[in-house]
Amino acid sequence: MPQVEPKGRGRPVKHTPPPRIDATPEEIARAFFQSSSKVKTTKREYSCGDCGRKVSYPETLYEDGKCSDCHS
Repeated sequence: MPQVEPKGRGRPVKHTPPPRIDATPEEIARAFFQSSSKVKTTKREYSCGDCGRKVSYPETLYEDGKCSDCHS
């Protein structure tokens, strides 16, 4: 039967709460949704290690970094 590690003893660690802010829940929500719309995602492009051809979704890039044509 495996041994169980004993739980720590003593006084628990005190965690400080985050600082208070002077904003209403509506202002927080408005700021959150305005900031998330400005985030732009970049489309990542993958290319074959041998021929350099761009590889996109339905086709896969194998673990050796080659496309399906160069892999076989």
